[in-house]
Amino acid sequence: MRLKFQFLIFLVLFCGQIGFSHTTQSVPPRLEITPQREFLALRVEGDWADLVEAIHADAHALGAHRALQKTDDALALQTISDAISLSQGRDLVVRALQIERISTPIWPSGTGFVAWLRAERPSSWQKSPLRVSSRLFDYLESARTTATLRGEIHSLPAGGFVVFAPEKTRPDLLENARNWFAAGVSHAAFSPDQLLFLAALLLGGLSFSWRARFWMLGLWLAGHTFSFSLATLGLWQISVPLAAMGTGFCIVLMALGALFLAWREKSGPLAAQFAFRAKFAAQTLCWVAGLVQGFAVIPANRALFPDSGFGWVLAAYLAASILTGAAIFGAFYAIWPRVRAFYDAREKLGAMGWNGAAKLASGGVALGGLLLALQKMIEIGG
Repeated sequence: MRLKFQFLIFLVLFCGQIGFSHTTQSVPPRLEITPQREFLALRVEGDWADLVEAIHADAHALGAHRALQKTDDALALQTISDAISLSQGRDLVVRALQIERISTPIWPSGTGFVAWLRAERPSSWQKSPLRVSSRLFDYLESARTTATLRGEIHSLPAGGFVVFAPEKTRPDLLENARNWFAAGVSHAAFSPDQLLFLAALLLGGLSFSWRARFWMLGLWLAGHTFSFSLATLGLWQISVPLAAMGTGFCIVLMALGALFLAWREKSGPLAAQFAFRAKFAAQTLCWVAGLVQGFAVIPANRALFPDSGFGWVLAAYLAASILTGAAIFGAFYAIWPRVRAFYDAREKLGAMGWNGAAKLASGGVALGGLLLALQKMIEIGG
């Protein structure tokens, strides 16, 4: 009882600290520049609440009533692209591509954004330094932007600028591949929906054999690879918001958890047929989950990928995602016999048993999928 009370006090203080930090300070947005041969890929991260305030500040100055009524993705992207200026031999045109809202404790409000932009550059850029200026969140007195290019980091005040040497702006295929490999590992190991899917297979699917679950994992990886390749090669031309794709994936997760929850071992002449149908339904859901997630992974399709050596970068990201997911699954498979023996020897599960534990995990996966889907639908609605 005392431990629960202490945990409650800690939780209240922690939440209060988050709220207090948001009202007293602002974390600087980050501008990461990745050079390609014909363009510069820009990735901007920041606090969504700060971005909304910036949009409203601009709207008050310009009298734009639409921005005061609703903050949509188009307004957010316009605000970001207008605030960033680049020149290399001449002024570069910054084109906004896509923005995604994410829930993360990194930013004070608990909700951040990641925006992708692209700046086309002239053929004579090799001889010219790159000048970068930022006015992001300039309504704040202490507004600053952290600009990064090839390991060189600068903190820019609002309206200030920094100059990068021409050699810093040359594309590096190996560096691009490393960056996308790291992004693939991060996505597979830390993305909530990805971890929830693995939990569905490893815990919710305890009633199924390991062979059946390996098939489910393989079909998910195949669907992920197929749709990812279509999207990044530009063969998938339908523009769907990332949040909408994420919602679809969470709905599939919810259905998979519900299927595992409803699974019952049958006996009699129809037992084999029922088991086949259940496995087929689960494998189909895994295939669909992979398809949907592959389309949702890459922002703006191929727009941010390098114009040369594209195949290597695609292979690096895919290999990282697949190997990380398979490594987590394989590690669980390796330690599972010892975990089960430990609990069986001490009768830790009691009357619930392993089937009951699987049902509990399946219900958790279904609930988690529902909550993630609702969160993403709220993001779509603004």
